[in-house]
Amino acid sequence: MGTNTHKVRKITKDGKIVTVAGKGYSGFFGDGGLATKAMLKNPAAISFDSKGNLYIADMGSNRIRKVDTQGIITTFAGTGSFGWGRTGETVEIYLQNFP
Repeated sequence: MGTNTHKVRKITKDGKIVTVAGKGYSGFFGDGGLATKAMLKNPAAISFDSKGNLYIADMGSNRIRKVDTQGIITTFAGTGSFGWGRTGETVEIYLQNFP
């Protein structure tokens, strides 16, 4: 993962480094499209669920982004606004503070 390169990359079994998400430009763009064509802003951490979906803490955009197993990126949580979530909010509108 490259926080300052605005990409999430992986090393394949044959040793190649490939981009999984992010074009390398800082910003927020691309929901609903291919993750490799999307813009990330300082991705800080990743996690996977049991179905193989990738979750990216997109720190600079105050969002959690999800990349499904088909390579499509969406916003999983956050609105892009800086703040603190409140009990009872849905995950889609839960405000993120540098996730």
